[in-house]
Amino acid sequence: TGYADKKVTEAEQKDKIKQTANETLKMNFGKFKDLNVNEEVFTKFVRSVERQVEFAALAKNSGVSLLGVRDVAQQLEAALMWNPSECRKKILEVLNFIDPSGRAPRQYSLPAKGALPQMDTRAFIDQGNWLITTIYQYLAFTDDYGILDEKCGYYKIVGKNQVEKVDVTDSVFCHLTRITDYLIKNIDEQTHCLKALYGDWNDALDGLGVSENPDEEYGNGVSVMATLQLYGNLQEMLQIIEKAGDRNNQAARYERALNELKTGLETYAVEKKGTERKILHGWGDKRSYKVGSFCDVDGKSRDGLAANAYWAISGAYLWDTSIKKDILAAYKRLDSKYGLKTFEPYFEKGTKGVGRIINLPKGTAENSATYIHAALFGIWSLFEMGEGQLAWKQLEKVLPLTHKLITTTPFVMSNSYSYNEELGLDGESMSDWFTGSANVLIKTLTREVFGIRPDLNGLNITPSAYMPFESANVSVCVKGRIVKVNYNNKHIGNREITLNGKTVGAKRNEAKQNYEIYLRTNELFEVNIIDITD
Repeated sequence: TGYADKKVTEAEQKDKIKQTANETLKMNFGKFKDLNVNEEVFTKFVRSVERQVEFAALAKNSGVSLLGVRDVAQQLEAALMWNPSECRKKILEVLNFIDPSGRAPRQYSLPAKGALPQMDTRAFIDQGNWLITTIYQYLAFTDDYGILDEKCGYYKIVGKNQVEKVDVTDSVFCHLTRITDYLIKNIDEQTHCLKALYGDWNDALDGLGVSENPDEEYGNGVSVMATLQLYGNLQEMLQIIEKAGDRNNQAARYERALNELKTGLETYAVEKKGTERKILHGWGDKRSYKVGSFCDVDGKSRDGLAANAYWAISGAYLWDTSIKKDILAAYKRLDSKYGLKTFEPYFEKGTKGVGRIINLPKGTAENSATYIHAALFGIWSLFEMGEGQLAWKQLEKVLPLTHKLITTTPFVMSNSYSYNEELGLDGESMSDWFTGSANVLIKTLTREVFGIRPDLNGLNITPSAYMPFESANVSVCVKGRIVKVNYNNKHIGNREITLNGKTVGAKRNEAKQNYEIYLRTNELFEVNIIDITD
């Protein structure tokens, strides 16, 4: 294969499998350097967060309301790494609540037999984005393509929060293509970006999609974050089609849509002022005002975190990596005592066109506070841009175990940290448990720190160039095989990577400023031990 000698005795393989049989996702961290983090506490904390993720992924209700489609999908995307069988069932459950058009509701409930479910049918554009990515990740980790032929039903949206059961069932693959087609139909013809409709991931900023025409519910206001997500989704769908077959000639349409989004994002989503650039959060109907621009609807120059983060996470960063300096400049302006804020400056009461975010006091939730879910998107993006040291400094800020004041459960991820000295707020958290920050932490550690990134053809190992500890290890099941990554800093002055004791040829990844190896699925051993030494 060019990677390792496969002449391992059957007894040796069985012994290795026995040693790692119960290790699905287990991370351990050695002594930290330059960070106020205790390795033993952090290791236990991460395991506790895994339980938090699994609880939120597989729950029958959210404790306070219905089950959020995007919320469940994101938690599943992490939990499938150690509990794929239950996550498979939950994926099928969620897909049964999709409208036949491919539109996903915002929230759903599990109805009693013969009853209709309670649903929140508001047209948040991004719900389907998360479903596509979750199913792609499930396929990448499990190679279980049988899920694509599983049959699921639909609920037709017939009014505000009203649905009816329809006598239509088809495959998961068909559900995926309906979801994708719905999103493509909502690409704005003028700017070639994805319409916001009711809103995107940032629920509080729910004003961009409103139409200036009182006879129309939605205009052509855009969410840049959701556009970037769709850009990634189309790449995921093209890979799925390559594996599953182009059953309805979608590939050509998806390629065209992919190119259309790239054109729209490059043309409209990046605003220039002299030598500076800003990645917009989005804009309102007919592009009559912007959010996250040099001059927003309230006349202020503002930075938004989520779109900047997803510029890197989606791969748009690779179009022109010089934009990194502009993203880092935005992050510097967004930085605070408790980490990256979702917006800076805050939205004052009375600001037009941005939605209910103006009802949140300054320094709380998404209104110029550290909304941890978004902060972790930013941390994830820093790793993607090769800024591991900055990423860890930001991660240190959002971990509850580094805080003097903890107002929520101390052994799981919190929702947000408030900071407003005028109101006497300094680190209080809104909530915990059912929060997306948990799953993003686990995904970031697995994919970005240890670099375990499977796709549909194999496994990419791209560990972060910067490691803030003397040693660490992770074990996870990928495509039915055990993958163990061991890191040790022996101060040898360069990085060495071995697979099952054999040196492998690592390729330089300039965008991430690190080294990577790629193992095709047929090159994977039953147990793959990757040792990384600095």
